[in-house]
Amino acid sequence: DLTLVGDGRRADANIEPGKRMAIDAGSITGAGAYKAASMDLRSRGGIGELDRALRTSTGRLNAVNTASGDSPINILNARVLVVDDVVQAGGGNTGAISIETSGGLTVAPTSGDSQGVRTGSGNIRLVTHSPLTIEGKVRTESGNVTLVAANDGPLTIRGGGQVASGSGSVSLTGGTVSYAAGSVQVSDPSKLSSTETRPEGPNPDPKPTSATGPTTYRRLVSARPAGSVNRPPPSTPKENVCAP
Repeated sequence: DLTLVGDGRRADANIEPGKRMAIDAGSITGAGAYKAASMDLRSRGGIGELDRALRTSTGRLNAVNTASGDSPINILNARVLVVDDVVQAGGGNTGAISIETSGGLTVAPTSGDSQGVRTGSGNIRLVTHSPLTIEGKVRTESGNVTLVAANDGPLTIRGGGQVASGSGSVSLTGGTVSYAAGSVQVSDPSKLSSTETRPEGPNPDPKPTSATGPTTYRRLVSARPAGSVNRPPPSTPKENVCAP
């Protein structure tokens, strides 16, 4: 295990302790890569930079930024990743959260004191080049949420998951896109978009489940219930016609 504490932590060479890494610093930056089986990052001045993501290679991530202003949480990860809590926690913080990983990404179930992925007014961007699965909460008060499962990977929001923006937009892109009833919340239908890069069937219109408060959609424009199959429409019997 490795624990690093300081006013600012910058790594321009790789740091690789092995099992677990914990950093509590004024800021966490650098061109080097931070590598550990699990990682707990806490900063008072940003994790990564606006124009340069913090390079990591970890299987499990917690990250909290308590800075005010627009300091980001900007992470580029090099393996399959499970996200517990990634939070912009500073008072008046307008910073964004951006996590991109080369393997699959799962937002773990949110329970008890856990918060999932959360910002105030900052945008949230989660990008994976394999499956993207939301089992916990991804929430922003007024920012935009962008979820992308690239390379035709499936994007799935499970029954315990929630993707919500109080006044911003939600954009969902994947090879296929599916979500549980009530798991996506936006303030207006026009603020929800869904794109399938490998669609498997017709695209029904989204249907709101309540007429008051945030609009909750039962299923994305391109989603189908689990276990459903595409079947050709029944053929119409042809009338026998005899030649004279």
